[in-house]
Amino acid sequence: MPAGAEPRYLARLARLPGVAYAQLDHRVAGQALPNDPRVEAKPLFGGIAAKVNGHVFAGLFGRSTMIWLPEPDRADALALPGAAPFDPMGDGRATSQKVMLPERMMANPAELRRWIGRAFAAVAQLPPKVKSPDTKRRAKTHRAAQAATGKTSPAERPSVNSRAGTRRGGRTASYAVDPRVDAYLDTLPDWQQAVCQRIRDLVHAADPEMTETIKRTKLPFFLLQGNVCALQAARNHVNVFVYDGGIVADPDGIITDGHDNQTARTIAIRRGEAINAPALVALIRQIVANNRAGGWRTLKKIRKRPPTTC
Repeated sequence: MPAGAEPRYLARLARLPGVAYAQLDHRVAGQALPNDPRVEAKPLFGGIAAKVNGHVFAGLFGRSTMIWLPEPDRADALALPGAAPFDPMGDGRATSQKVMLPERMMANPAELRRWIGRAFAAVAQLPPKVKSPDTKRRAKTHRAAQAATGKTSPAERPSVNSRAGTRRGGRTASYAVDPRVDAYLDTLPDWQQAVCQRIRDLVHAADPEMTETIKRTKLPFFLLQGNVCALQAARNHVNVFVYDGGIVADPDGIITDGHDNQTARTIAIRRGEAINAPALVALIRQIVANNRAGGWRTLKKIRKRPPTTC
């Protein structure tokens, strides 16, 4: 790319919320995007997603890059050593026509640019994605109606099958469990089941009023006057998303991804890694305290207010 010809979105990428290693990766991925005014880059799960005509054609995901390709280009990409179908949930159900490029490609900007260019060229030929202009308005109206009537959506209500006193495996628990969370854990490998169950116990132990449910189709969420945290099993680790708006202190450094993220940061736990239980419980309790004080969004607004003068 000629000097001074960097796309205008690179300056924005430098300010995007990202994971601990992502400042470099954001820059590498950003410079590999086509210098085309149709490219739109947005934050996504601590990484970035690049779109053209409303369609995602590439994205920084974890420590590598995802691209969208039609056949036979997709087959060519999957033939690269270390490439794999894009499987963001880590459950073996890969997303159609998306490929995770090998991690090594992050160190080869020219090759990365070439593959992203192929994805851009293919997606740019698709018809523009059309969104309903009143989707946000309807959602806002629906939330306002819920607030006025005191009702909550089904995903935010405790399951009607929740039961106190038992948990998966028939063991005694001091909290109400949602059998849908049990069902999610039962699909995981043994080591991930153990990690998720340990996190589940610690989150409930942090506050006796904590509840659990399923959101986003199948992910376990823990709630107390708002989102507190969520679990997601990936291919080789377990993600704990903590919904703190990035404002809760982390003196023990247990946050691994999504630093400065505007909504949720991540604690990634790999096989055999010890869980810092006291630090996690302290973090969860502070998130709960913030929720009870109005939520992290309210607290951020309060902190930004100029001091009053007499």
